[in-house]
Amino acid sequence: MCSINFKSITLPLILFIFFGDLQIGLAQPPTIASYNTEAYWQGFHLLSSGGNLDILPQDKVVIMASNRRFQKDSLRFLTDQSENNIRYFLVWERQQQRLVLPVKDLKTAIHSIPNKDKDWVIYTEGMGKLFTSAADRALRMQSQYDVNVIMLDYPSISSRHKRLGNYYFAKREATHAHQAFAPVLDTLKKMKQGNELGNGSFNVFFHSMGNIVMETLVKKHRLSAINNTIWVDNLLLNAACVPQYRHRNWLEKIKFSKQIYVLYNPKDYTLGGAYLLSKKQLLGKKVHRPLAKNVQYINVENLVGKGHSYFLHLQGMPPQPEELRTLYQTVLHGSPLLLTDKQRFGVSSFRHIGWEILPQTSRLN
Repeated sequence: MCSINFKSITLPLILFIFFGDLQIGLAQPPTIASYNTEAYWQGFHLLSSGGNLDILPQDKVVIMASNRRFQKDSLRFLTDQSENNIRYFLVWERQQQRLVLPVKDLKTAIHSIPNKDKDWVIYTEGMGKLFTSAADRALRMQSQYDVNVIMLDYPSISSRHKRLGNYYFAKREATHAHQAFAPVLDTLKKMKQGNELGNGSFNVFFHSMGNIVMETLVKKHRLSAINNTIWVDNLLLNAACVPQYRHRNWLEKIKFSKQIYVLYNPKDYTLGGAYLLSKKQLLGKKVHRPLAKNVQYINVENLVGKGHSYFLHLQGMPPQPEELRTLYQTVLHGSPLLLTDKQRFGVSSFRHIGWEILPQTSRLN
């Protein structure tokens, strides 16, 4: 009988689960490396700071608030290394090119947005994002949901590390990023209260490892400036790659949002790999009691299967279910979910924790 050395296969198996291609039979999604080629970076044209602002009313513009090291004379002008300060960039598309304009501060960036009366989404991504791929996600969010987007951008992958090293690199950088992002949120609160953000709703969206930023802000006691009044309509923690153990303790300290939603998927394949590496159950995968009293939990397993990045239409990924698109459309535009609507929501089949979205076919029966 042959023997199997489980230690020798465990790490490759984890890496396959966490980083492997899951979309068999579909058009392949762009690889991380493809966002770092010279050709792809050449599609991002860095404009001179202080130049004429050539933004048209019909332009789709996003704001990138980034703690990446800025090297203005390099092709890859925003690197995979972080700094303690924050820089602001406007990014918009024009004739198949993406224009990037450094601006001096957040107020300047916001006043440059063509329509400040649209609903706002503050968006933080997870692991595996270069500046180019983060900006691509921000522009997709803006286009798909027709919202103004401010992305809190931090390095979450590095050419200096291999796959496993990048997992720990991304966790460290997300934890470190809270220091740079806390003043951004403070400024946004002041601008919202000063009626400088138009008449739209204001919503905050963290995806995957991006949720480490929110968790750290709470645990490091950096919320006091923004947590003394309600100024956010919806806070959405999506596929959160943070430990679920004692999540109630820090989530119940959040007071600045009218509604808080945690979207989880017990079959999330990507978070399954993160679980094998961390040996901790994750909030975006398997939620356990006790639950936070100020949070609504939504189980999306029956719509997305093993999916992880199910909030956008992405190349090479399965089509986004219409029911899920409607949910994000509702939340990202500032409205509460009507969870008592029995035609749309039922009690979650996972330990009866929270709710799940009913597929359209079940509504017709």
